Amino acid sequence: MNGRLEKEIHAKKLMGNKLASLPDVFKEFYSYLDAEGKSYTTSNNYINHNIDFMHYINENYPDGTFYGQVKATH
Repeated sequence: MNGRLEKEIHAKKLMGNKLASLPDVFKEFYSYLDAEGKSYTTSNNYINHNIDFMHYINENYPDGTFYGQVKATH
């Protein structure tokens, strides 16, 4: 294997670990980004921005249930 492929495999593993603790809508969003051919860095930045937004929204939902109710549009 070359270094680039190994780095991509490692990055996808890290993303999988990150997504494991998040609501399903984040996994669907990542799948969309991956299917569109976005780089790991771009996908990671988008996911992190959405996590920050989720934390901001959940400040108004003390039980943290807001994102649990979000469903995909398709």
